[in-house]
Amino acid sequence: MNSLPQQQQSPVRRKIHYVDHAIQKWLLLALVALEVLLVCAALWGLYRELSSVIEQNIYRIHYTDNQRIFPLLLKNSVYVLGAMLAANAAALLIADRIWAYYVNAILRAFSALMVRTGKLDFLDNADSSARQHETVERALAWRKAERIRCRKIREKIGGLESGADFTGPQEREKAKASLAGLLQILP
Repeated sequence: MNSLPQQQQSPVRRKIHYVDHAIQKWLLLALVALEVLLVCAALWGLYRELSSVIEQNIYRIHYTDNQRIFPLLLKNSVYVLGAMLAANAAALLIADRIWAYYVNAILRAFSALMVRTGKLDFLDNADSSARQHETVERALAWRKAERIRCRKIREKIGGLESGADFTGPQEREKAKASLAGLLQILP
């Protein structure tokens, strides 16, 4: 996919994190606990149902074809497997809703920061009620760096307008070069 040679690639590469340990650890533990409970409940249900079917058929003296045991065993097994599938589907839906709520909370906080940034509002972020996540923390750190950079630019521009810091053309050129360095896109 990447057509640049290895030596021309940027040394700083984005890292993609597919797993968020803060919530996925608990979802995984809940899934394992649910599966253990479901298997135990299924075994108990099968034992109860199948032992009654076997108990009804074990003391027969004469075997008849109209009372087959296999369809009864199959029917009870299908009921238990259906219940297990339904419980797993419900668990997946609940896990999906929990995950969606978690991701949307992070996206709401990030989007609010980006809307404020789009309006060039770099004031201090007093909203600490947002869910903290690595992405939001990085955005907050970037906004803090930009707030400091904007403050330095404002101070330099104020010094240029008043002329208070300049006694000669060399100081003025040095201030212009310093301001040009602050106005670069990458500080």
